[in-house]
Amino acid sequence: MAYLDQEHTHKRVAGIAGVAVIHVALAFGLVAGLAIKGVLEEDDPPLVGSEFDVPPPPPPPDELPQTPEPLPFEAPTAPVPPIALRPPVVIDITPAEIPDNRVLLIPQPTPQPRPAPVPQPRPSFAPKAPSPTNGPSGWVSNDDYPSAAVRREQEGTATYALLVGTDGKVDDCRITRSTGFEALDQATCRYIARRARFDPATDSSGAEVSGTYNGTITWQIPE
Repeated sequence: MAYLDQEHTHKRVAGIAGVAVIHVALAFGLVAGLAIKGVLEEDDPPLVGSEFDVPPPPPPPDELPQTPEPLPFEAPTAPVPPIALRPPVVIDITPAEIPDNRVLLIPQPTPQPRPAPVPQPRPSFAPKAPSPTNGPSGWVSNDDYPSAAVRREQEGTATYALLVGTDGKVDDCRITRSTGFEALDQATCRYIARRARFDPATDSSGAEVSGTYNGTITWQIPE
């Protein structure tokens, strides 16, 4: 408790000292104020400026200058020369009289020259037809006579055409003229196509090609 009372005593002394200082300051100010007799006023410094031109105010609307209207533009033109008119030309279109014995000439077309024939090169080889190598006398014999044709005493001559391939064999046989008997015609092509052999045909270049061979055979019953 003694410590707390000592602390309060120091605060109270500090407060009283502060109040005394304030009262002294107020008293000093009051005395100084009563000693002041007046306030000196300083004169304002003279104004210093520069000269400049102020533009005059714009004129009223009635006094504004009028803009002149543009003159119309006319393009220059060249003078037109005078035109001299000639009198019209009169053409007589009266048809002329043609006598009855007139001759009408019909234009003939101009003959066009024919192109010159292009010369063909001569072949280096003469084309050759197929040629038999084993006949034709040995292609058909009396032993080949059909027995039915013998009993019926059928005879005749057949004309045939053979198509020979590049291998020399017969590819086809056709009867171009018949004996009149089917058995004899069939026997003709059957035996010849089986037995005939050929050297094949060749063309102008010497190459082997297919060809045809024509012949005849006469069927006659032996005595």
